Amino acid sequence: MVNSSPCLAALLLSAALGAAQPQAGIPIESRPGERVILKVEAKTDQGQTRTLRMLLDTGARFCVVDRGSAPGLVTGMFKLLEATGFSGRPRHALKRTLIELRLGQVSQASVPVLVMDLSERNKWQDEPVDGLLGMSFLEDRRFLVDPFQATFSWEGEVARPRTIPLKARDGYFYLSVQVAGKAQEALLDTGASGTIYVPSPPPGIPLETDCEMGSGIDGFARLGRGRADLDLFGERFVRRPFWSGGSGAVLGAAFLLAGPTVFDLKRQVLQVSLDETGRLLRAPSVPGEVSFPICWNRKKPEALLEVAPMPTCHRWYLAGFRPGDRVLAVGPDVGKDLTLTRLNGMLRDGQVLDWHLLRGRKALHLRNPSEDRRRDRLDEQDEGDALNPRSLPATVATPKAH
Repeated sequence: MVNSSPCLAALLLSAALGAAQPQAGIPIESRPGERVILKVEAKTDQGQTRTLRMLLDTGARFCVVDRGSAPGLVTGMFKLLEATGFSGRPRHALKRTLIELRLGQVSQASVPVLVMDLSERNKWQDEPVDGLLGMSFLEDRRFLVDPFQATFSWEGEVARPRTIPLKARDGYFYLSVQVAGKAQEALLDTGASGTIYVPSPPPGIPLETDCEMGSGIDGFARLGRGRADLDLFGERFVRRPFWSGGSGAVLGAAFLLAGPTVFDLKRQVLQVSLDETGRLLRAPSVPGEVSFPICWNRKKPEALLEVAPMPTCHRWYLAGFRPGDRVLAVGPDVGKDLTLTRLNGMLRDGQVLDWHLLRGRKALHLRNPSEDRRRDRLDEQDEGDALNPRSLPATVATPKAH
């Protein structure tokens, strides 16, 4: 669901905490603790303006534009590069120049940009993004992201800030964290969806699972998941989930965008919000924090939700889900109500849901796996031939066979 206006609960929360009156800002697609998508204006080679949906990504050295959106927007000589993201595996990209980008009252001509295929990232979006708004546009700027008001602003302050120093290196920004007492320099990465990622688990910390997968500009990475005490932003978080794997330590959106935050990249500081007691305004804790391998398959005549590839030790595989299964219904949601955002919200709320899937001609009924795959294993329940409407619940429309 697109969150382009403040909800009543967020307004009441801000008022109760004594937050400053919100200033007019640029609407964003975001909720607290989630990544931010902005509508950015790009100039074409004909002097016209085109709107791009771009993910705010402080972990990207350059802005990135999907190759399908790039024609007419980029110019100059091209240089073939190998771009790498979280997994560390290189992918081909063309370095070009965006003619001009504008976000609100700020514009920049001749923006360095990478042109590459973003289909892997877009599989996990209800609506595909046209690109990533990276440091070639954001560097040396100051901006405020307020997920409660769902706005992005070039001006403004948080009511009670805590200032965190940043370190700049090679066009990226880092801050100091501790995972199980081990110091790390973590990349400031609003494009990463999780909490914190480390290259390897701290000594003595067992992994709950080592079969998760991540997805970025460079495709999948196998991740391990564990829990450890985290020290960051001047506070300790007890037994917080962390992800192990990838090419370096990363601090993601679940911490960075948990409340109103000022990114002052010119002064190299981060300002996070505190409540009246001096604690963080919103402790970044999401109940479920489960990954689920459901994506949009846009290659069909109509986009549909589908189970993505996953390792055989993944808890969803053990629960009976298989790559290529089509999702017919989840709980009460069918059809247009069945979106990735909606699914993610229900799972994060800890709801136990009935899933109706189609595997070839066979209709299946499953219940979503537990957050901990070591609990009860779930077996698939055959509901018969999907071509027979009587074999499906009345609320589930019988699909055509492919």
